[in-house]
Amino acid sequence: MNEYKLIISNFLDESSPATLFELTPFHINKELQNIGYAHHRMLFFRDSSDVSQEVRDILLYQVVNENFEQKRKDSYEAHMNGEHGTKQSIHEQYLSQTMAKTFRTY
Repeated sequence: MNEYKLIISNFLDESSPATLFELTPFHINKELQNIGYAHHRMLFFRDSSDVSQEVRDILLYQVVNENFEQKRKDSYEAHMNGEHGTKQSIHEQYLSQTMAKTFRTY
């Protein structure tokens, strides 16, 4: 069962640099909040077609939480301890799965 609802449905006109990337966990726990989940920080940027770091972190959490419990713990601890190199390494390791979740239609 998917734990998230993902929708990019907002209209972007020329004056809007970003829109909400509606990534909504069905259950928001303390870990999600600690790694940056807040509805207003789930952003999609028009010019770069990129998403905010918080979106990346939440999607990574989803990927590793589904199948890689130890990596979820490692990623969470790295985030909480400010170990950016460790967190980036985990992001890179699961980039293809995270990107697949970014563009999957729910």
